[in-house]
Amino acid sequence: MDILECTICITQYDEHNHRARMLPCLHYFCQDCLDQIILTSATPHCPKCRAVFNTHSAEMLPPNFLMDDLISERINGLQEMSLEGSDEDFSAGSCSKHRKCQLYFTCKSHNVKICRDCIVIEHPPSKCQVISLEDELEENKKIAINNLKIHMLSREKNISDLQKIINDARTERQEQKIDNEQYIKNANESIEECLENKNKLEKIHQELISSRTFNEINRSCQEAESILKVSNSIGMSLERNFKIGSSKYFQDIIDQNPDDFVNRIIQGGVTVHTTAKIIGETRFSQLLVKNGEIHLPALACCNSPPAPENTVNVSSLLAWYAWTSTDVYLTLASGGKDLGTVYIKLLDNASATYIRKLCMGTIGPSYRGTEFKGKSTITLKTGDVREYDHSIYSELPPAQPEKVFGGKGTVYITNDTGLGFWMAGNAIIPAVGDVIKGISVLEDAWKSFTSKIIIKDV
Repeated sequence: MDILECTICITQYDEHNHRARMLPCLHYFCQDCLDQIILTSATPHCPKCRAVFNTHSAEMLPPNFLMDDLISERINGLQEMSLEGSDEDFSAGSCSKHRKCQLYFTCKSHNVKICRDCIVIEHPPSKCQVISLEDELEENKKIAINNLKIHMLSREKNISDLQKIINDARTERQEQKIDNEQYIKNANESIEECLENKNKLEKIHQELISSRTFNEINRSCQEAESILKVSNSIGMSLERNFKIGSSKYFQDIIDQNPDDFVNRIIQGGVTVHTTAKIIGETRFSQLLVKNGEIHLPALACCNSPPAPENTVNVSSLLAWYAWTSTDVYLTLASGGKDLGTVYIKLLDNASATYIRKLCMGTIGPSYRGTEFKGKSTITLKTGDVREYDHSIYSELPPAQPEKVFGGKGTVYITNDTGLGFWMAGNAIIPAVGDVIKGISVLEDAWKSFTSKIIIKDV
């Protein structure tokens, strides 16, 4: 691809609608494509790094002056070339062997420019394929025109595909808006009805307090029971609609205000099935948020999702992990409807990157001999706590030099398997001497500066 072409529409930058414009993330695209992104997205983001930017028009973004200069140089160079040429002059200069002769021909057999004397002496037509420069120019022109046509057809297809994507996005957002408005309307009506029933119940409560006969009390209780049935029906309807809401509804709420969305889910909770895909292997699991942390129970391999009675309430969909590089993908669904995808990402530092590779099986298949240099606290199954200073001495087996980590850390021993791991600051390090193979559980802290991993043997 030409560096002077927009990577979206494959059109050469110019000084008008296709002028290169810089985003805050320093990526650049043509003005026309950026305007289309702004027009069709509630939250415009960079097509390359997905960084969000905020502007009403691409024309307000700063131009890429380097691209402007390169485009100007190319245009000026083409103009100079067109002025230098002449329809009557097809000479490539003087022949180096026959000084008085001009190079009017090309020997295609030897790929050299030749003169008339060269044809007679060194490149006779009986042995060489000789063509005049004028004919050669015509041939090259035909090839260039043909290539240009192919290139233009390809561009037209790219533009057509892009236009279809834009039109589909507009239609989808319009449908999504209608669905959301209807859902909000129904919810508001249900809330009003619930408030009305609440007032009725308060009135019945006052009547019960002042009741004197059994019949009066019985009548008030029956009326209260009837109102409660209606209220429960409304609540179940709202819960069902929320559970089976389309991914469009969730994504719209997430785009508008991720913090508010997750807080609302934490308060209410949603029951979902989750499917984890790790290195091409599909595993079924359940998701749970507890004390501000996201828990992933065992991702045990099986051929069918967990039974409904085994599902747990999910307190967050981890919306913001959707735009990061990921290693574990969780597809959430309820009532046969797709609720979106959860992406789990570890901290981007050397230690977390290494353990992430261990978890995903990209290195291994097993690893032994990590040495921890520094102070640590070891918590055993029995509840006993021991402190060690590994910078003074080491009770650990010999380690590979490149796998040494420093700092203050903690060793945890899991209750069910006994397999432990180091936690040094934000870094997670597998316990020394243990074979890290078949890791099945990840736990990532929600909205936290410290990612946590719990490692269990399958």
